[in-house]
Amino acid sequence: MAAPLTASDDALRRLADSLPQLVWIARPDGYIEFYNQSCLDYTGMTREALLGWGWQEVLHPDEVAIKLQRWADSLSTGRVFEIEYRLRRFDGRHLWHLARAQPFRDGRGQIVSWFGISTDIEAQKAAEHALRESQLALERRVADRTAELTRANEEIGLLHSICMDMSAAHDLTRALEVVLRRVCEKTGWALGQAWVAPRGADVLECSPAWFCTAPELEPFRAASQGARLPRGVGLPGRVWATGQPAWIHDVTFDANFPRSQAALAVGLKGALAIPIMGDGRVAAVIEFFVRDPREEDDQLTKVITTIAAQLDLVLERKEAEEALREREAMLRVSLERIQDLAGRLIVAQEAERKRIARDLHDDISQQLSTLAVALSGLKRRIPEKREDDGALDDAFAALQRRTVTLADSIRRLSHDLHPGVLQQIGLIAALESHCAEFRTQHEIDVILDAAANLDPIAPEIALCLFRSVQESLRNAVRHGRARRIQVTLAREDRELALTIADDGCGFAPAGIERGGGGLGLLSIEERARLLRGSVRFESAKGSGTTVRVVVPVSP
Repeated sequence: MAAPLTASDDALRRLADSLPQLVWIARPDGYIEFYNQSCLDYTGMTREALLGWGWQEVLHPDEVAIKLQRWADSLSTGRVFEIEYRLRRFDGRHLWHLARAQPFRDGRGQIVSWFGISTDIEAQKAAEHALRESQLALERRVADRTAELTRANEEIGLLHSICMDMSAAHDLTRALEVVLRRVCEKTGWALGQAWVAPRGADVLECSPAWFCTAPELEPFRAASQGARLPRGVGLPGRVWATGQPAWIHDVTFDANFPRSQAALAVGLKGALAIPIMGDGRVAAVIEFFVRDPREEDDQLTKVITTIAAQLDLVLERKEAEEALREREAMLRVSLERIQDLAGRLIVAQEAERKRIARDLHDDISQQLSTLAVALSGLKRRIPEKREDDGALDDAFAALQRRTVTLADSIRRLSHDLHPGVLQQIGLIAALESHCAEFRTQHEIDVILDAAANLDPIAPEIALCLFRSVQESLRNAVRHGRARRIQVTLAREDRELALTIADDGCGFAPAGIERGGGGLGLLSIEERARLLRGSVRFESAKGSGTTVRVVVPVSP
């Protein structure tokens, strides 16, 4: 253990005087017997004035008691003394210092002196204070911002829920009721009601939409229902005239509030009114009342104005929806008329086809038969011995062949116009005959696969399916350049399903959806629709075409 240090050591004193910190040395009992020059310079006091307990003169009054207590504890326990306190400088200012005193002991462990240093920490204290103030300010700002965000979230939640409820409302009155009820519930206002401005009217009328929190307020509602407010008159009339929100501190003292006596009778005071715009004009005004006089609240006005702006959109949407419903109704009527006309046209077309087919069969075919017989008779009446007999015979034979060919063409045309065989031999046999004839005529592979349990089939269904096959085969050859066609007819539960699939070049089905499918395909669709059936076209460029017709049948 080093030899004890004392204040009489010249070397120690010179060292202490050279330090910028305040250095002092005390006896074991705490009596300070040495101060360095920095202590004297800082305090402006003499060494004699500071010796002993004179340091209390430069200590801030608030720290004297605690320093004495802390110093006494260190003296009694021998623990290091450490404390922060304020010392008076020579100019009278008290600045913060950190004091620390270390005990020196002899070989037996007895304290022989205390060596203390006080360091100026005013700048550190100022920084800590500034940091604390900054933290407090930040906490206040965070608290304020949190409150603003909470309020904003509540307002957003209110706005969202109101918008959802308004969207479900069927008309403006129901939407107004949503707003009045939700605003009153959220803000605690006692009564809300709406005024509407019919287009072209010169007064505001009380809307059926309203909400109140207590039955005793209903007399004021009755007074409002009986009022008619011109532009500029009363709170709603004021808003109607200006198109801006308006606030009344106490309606019972407002000269321009015709319902003031009714408000006084039920105890309503403060009031707020907000315009609802529509089509560039004030279409409605909503007003709210509270039981006590109320100063203007910009935030509440802003919130309700925002909600009212959503009502503007609801109003526009409701008007657009109403116009759309009217147009849709007109389109439905037009579509029904068009479909009815299309059905009548198909019926008339079949009747006309039947008449033309009958005329071709009964008239033209008979005339051609007569012509063929006449040609044969004429040939027999020609003199037998002529030089050009061979040429004449060939001419007559050619005329007869052309006549027969023409008769066959007319027969096929008559059959295409009205397949009478449907009534005579049924749909399956008619399809077999048509497919066989089509196969021979166009020299392509046409395969018919018809289930055995299909008969009987109603005449109108048989005609629809036969025409569908006719049109599909014709399209497959004419437009698809198909070489193979599969025709399948089967019963599926209570439906007949006809499928015509070819290996042709195909087409883009979108063209049908855009009305570019041709009259033949449209005719197939319309025939199926008349029977409450459906048609589906499947095709792609280079992948062939499949037409599927499904019609319901009786069980």
